[in-house]
Amino acid sequence: MSIFTLQIDDATPCTKCAEAVPLLVSHCPHCSHVALHRLTFDQFFGEMEHGRIVSAKTGGLVVGRTTDEDDIPMYQHVKGNVFAAVGLMQGGEYLMSKAASIAHRERIDQINAVKGKAPASFPISLTALCSVINTNLMPPWSGIWIDWGQYVVNRFATAQHFEELEELNADVPME
Repeated sequence: MSIFTLQIDDATPCTKCAEAVPLLVSHCPHCSHVALHRLTFDQFFGEMEHGRIVSAKTGGLVVGRTTDEDDIPMYQHVKGNVFAAVGLMQGGEYLMSKAASIAHRERIDQINAVKGKAPASFPISLTALCSVINTNLMPPWSGIWIDWGQYVVNRFATAQHFEELEELNADVPME
């Protein structure tokens, strides 16, 4: 009979010096580098239960929070029972699923290379393929749960290639 054990971590590695940073501190005690915003398993799923973190693993168009002051944290499982904010994104960007990111990496790189000033708003025709991740009513530091390997496409490229991004994202079945 197998025995179930749960690894309970109380620290994560510093992103600068790799030394252990206890979960309850905001700066690395070794090099003073700012620590990632981290949550324990219980905290993370409590936030999900209250709608302050939503799963975005299937990818889709992120709606809401479009200014630099309103960045949307992207949380990932980093180790044991710890989830961390590993990056920020904004409304109007397109988040590809992990499977689509792997299958279509070359084309997504080409699309994301398209740069320019993102439109204040752009007309989007939502289709049966579309997945929308709405962050409009979420409070600060609430965010989205992503998987390792998901690709974020900039707002300008999303506006220019929205329909193709939807097709690429829907082309690959979820794992």
